[in-house]
Amino acid sequence: MLALCVLNQKGGTAKTTTAVHLAARYAADGVQTVLLDLDPQGHAARCLGVDSAMPSATARLLREEASLAEVVVEARPELSLVASAGDVAQVAAALPPADGVYRLADEAEAFRDYGAVVIDCPPELGVLTLAASALVADLVSGGARGGLVVPVTPEPLAVVGLSDLLKTQRRLEPRGVMPPVFAVVPTRVDSRNRVTREVAEALEATFPGRVSPGVRTTVRLAEAPNVGQTIYEYDPGGRGAEDYSSVARFLVELAETNHAQA
Repeated sequence: MLALCVLNQKGGTAKTTTAVHLAARYAADGVQTVLLDLDPQGHAARCLGVDSAMPSATARLLREEASLAEVVVEARPELSLVASAGDVAQVAAALPPADGVYRLADEAEAFRDYGAVVIDCPPELGVLTLAASALVADLVSGGARGGLVVPVTPEPLAVVGLSDLLKTQRRLEPRGVMPPVFAVVPTRVDSRNRVTREVAEALEATFPGRVSPGVRTTVRLAEAPNVGQTIYEYDPGGRGAEDYSSVARFLVELAETNHAQA
């Protein structure tokens, strides 16, 4: 089982795009996959052409009004979606901090029915992101492979932001709230740019062997959600489909390598 918590407290890093295309790739490869959207913007549903009803599936799950099986919808063959919407922000604000962090972990057994769990987090380290990371930490402690997946744009401040995330992760890991960084995914990459190359070197120095192939800049990735399609459907022969397929393979191979070394 692969369990991936896609997060970055900085916005604009292609976090949702990365979560959606990892989940879609695994589903297309025949792995029963669930994509859990915890971002109140609810963009994962739009990317997949799925209508998000109110109250949203994610809100109902967080309020413990319904089980995972009752809220998922089939977005694609082998791909189940738990869709989010603006009401999730209101639910998060009402969650008791101590209890809210473990709200999703209480559903861990239901998530274990899937071969891959991918979670799209909001661009912050609040209760929703902590609930997502606690769920993945629970799944990993139970034998799943994975952890935090951090999309990063090629900017000098991105490395600084990652340093802050690492400090938070190290503080929370002993409490079972946040697993280690599993991989870093460079996004919006232009290899002709000197800064891009410098950031790539800095990332590899900080996370040796855990930096995935980069996702190159392409307007097709921005266009695909407007028609409710993944890049594999919208532009299957393009660089976006090629790059995200490479990232998905990298994460599977990394999981296998880690398992063999354990």
